[in-house]
Amino acid sequence: YKSFLEADDDDGNIENGTPHMQAIYNAFNRQEIACGDQTVQDSGCAGTSSLVSPIVTIIPGNQQIQVTWTSVPGAAAYQVFRTEGVHQCAQGKVVLDTTLGLNYVDTGLQNGREYSYIVIPKGEVEDDSSCFGPSSSCMIATPLETPDIALECPTDDVTSNLDNAPSTIVRDCTLYARGGYTGIVSFSCMSGLTGVSCTGPSNVEFTTGQTEKTVSITIQVSTFAVIGQGDVTLFATDGTLERYSSIPVNLIIGSGPQV
Repeated sequence: YKSFLEADDDDGNIENGTPHMQAIYNAFNRQEIACGDQTVQDSGCAGTSSLVSPIVTIIPGNQQIQVTWTSVPGAAAYQVFRTEGVHQCAQGKVVLDTTLGLNYVDTGLQNGREYSYIVIPKGEVEDDSSCFGPSSSCMIATPLETPDIALECPTDDVTSNLDNAPSTIVRDCTLYARGGYTGIVSFSCMSGLTGVSCTGPSNVEFTTGQTEKTVSITIQVSTFAVIGQGDVTLFATDGTLERYSSIPVNLIIGSGPQV
């Protein structure tokens, strides 16, 4: 019991009460394990009694949720909590961040899963401070996959023998449409090797229900190419989204060492 009081205390003296002494006493007393050595009184955290609940807004995205809230006069910081499951904010709250700002982006979430959030204004910046005001209302959101494209090219080396130059190599990449994406995607290509150029495919259009297309990249090795290793990179864009993927290229002479 006293350990909980000491953790809650804000001035090093539990004899004059702690910010949440009454609640701690009640919890222990229900199990008949509270102590009566100290007068039970909530005290401390000067100035936090005037703190009010922030108003929270949440915006779901693809594998993320953006949490924003209104400024609370007198608050030194804000603590963001997240919970999962049917009990929503009633139990299992996890501290995500203590911040001076008015927003937090929770990333790496599972699309289609429900998440709940509250924000608490703090009277002090320290994470372990017991001085805080009333929490916001519980806000619930579900991240959803937004329309997007993804590009994947083979990662195994393209090896070209310069004894056979000029030469042309074609590799197939895959362009994916996710989250119901529709639109026209154009391509460009860039080579990081001297004497090597590359050409992307023609425009590709995704209509409703289409999820992937095979696109080819053509690699041209000229007689001016030199032994070495590098990449050719294919870029895909619809004017707003841009994605890219690289293919490693290895240029050798005869059966000698690959440099």
